[in-house]
Amino acid sequence: MVDQRQKSFHLRGSRGLIFPVKWHEPFGLAVTESLWFGMPVFCTPYGSLPELVVPEVGALSASASELRERLLQWNAYSPRICHEYARDLFNERVMAEHYLASYERVLGGGKLNDGRSLACDTACRLPFSK
Repeated sequence: MVDQRQKSFHLRGSRGLIFPVKWHEPFGLAVTESLWFGMPVFCTPYGSLPELVVPEVGALSASASELRERLLQWNAYSPRICHEYARDLFNERVMAEHYLASYERVLGGGKLNDGRSLACDTACRLPFSK
């Protein structure tokens, strides 16, 4: 654990975030922090990560060798694009608007999801593939 100043120092000196989670990550705060500092993200495609990491700011794969190849191309990602993506999509206004839309949907009798369990499926429990 490090304080905010130390974390900022390390993030500013990073070339990217390797985030190979094997469970259904519900959000991925480390992902948005890395992007905010202009660093691409290299992660597995579980949970919310496909919604957070688009090709312009990182790579998604369940294959370790594919992620390794993309990681070796870390300098192909623009720090400016990574930062602007995080700044524009993961800010308090956008999040508040999405919360309000969700509350309105539920109050109107709608559902927030299709009812599927968020528990990890068989593919997620398998050892990280090569």
